[in-house]
Amino acid sequence: MFHDVRGDGRRVDHVIISRRGVFVVETHALPKPWPKAKVYVEGRKLLVAGKALERDPRAGAADAARWIEAFLRKSTGKRFTVRAIVAFPGWYVQHNDPRVPCGWSSPRLCPRSSITRC
Repeated sequence: MFHDVRGDGRRVDHVIISRRGVFVVETHALPKPWPKAKVYVEGRKLLVAGKALERDPRAGAADAARWIEAFLRKSTGKRFTVRAIVAFPGWYVQHNDPRVPCGWSSPRLCPRSSITRC
């Protein structure tokens, strides 16, 4: 795992390189307006405490993944698929669409079946 990866005028929170693949993790830390507030993911819709964010952090994470893919291709000559994950520390993430991949913010919330899909 690499933290705070910088280059080309950008910064990536975390890059994980493992036998399961390469992952970019963008951490989106937000204060909770009330203790049981949730993040809802439904298809392309992302609501935090019932409201849409001004900037969808998934777009930034996807851009970071493309940048890391290009960096790895240029530096190694090999192609790697880099998956983007957005983490919401301290938030419960409710995901209602099984067709859309979703990162988990806590291993306790992650069903074993989803670990192998990475």
